[in-house]
Amino acid sequence: MKPGNMAGRYYYHHNNEVHGPVEFAELNNQVFSGFLEPHVSCCKEGSGSWVPFHDICKTQSTPEITSGSPEFSAFVTQLKYENGRRAVSNAGTIFNVLSYLSFLVAGLFGLGAAIAAKESSNLAVPYGAIGLGFLIWGLLALFIVQALTALAFAVFDIAEQTAKR
Repeated sequence: MKPGNMAGRYYYHHNNEVHGPVEFAELNNQVFSGFLEPHVSCCKEGSGSWVPFHDICKTQSTPEITSGSPEFSAFVTQLKYENGRRAVSNAGTIFNVLSYLSFLVAGLFGLGAAIAAKESSNLAVPYGAIGLGFLIWGLLALFIVQALTALAFAVFDIAEQTAKR
């Protein structure tokens, strides 16, 4: 939806309070960014009737956004940043799960080492060593994933702020 194409100022409900009036473009940006839900209750200044935001959009005509327009470029840029953030978040989640699985495996090998030691078996040391290896790998992987995820988000934020200038 192209900001500014719907004339008027609007009030809206958020956290059980009435806010506004704001220009439609600002209201649209808040819904598009996820700050407000698409069904947020809105009232055009001077009208007195409250309707969901998405109903206001249905009654208005919106011009096409062409691929060469500044609005399209801004939309694509924002989409790239959001997709990049989502990819980093998904990769971080996968590696976090692998780290936690390594802790589980380390615990199982540690349990095996304890049982083997109780039975005076020669397997206690190898089980303990393997368990310790999984534990160290899990801790390192968890630390590295957290650090790289934070770094990637910082890079996305810097790039996004630079693009807005």
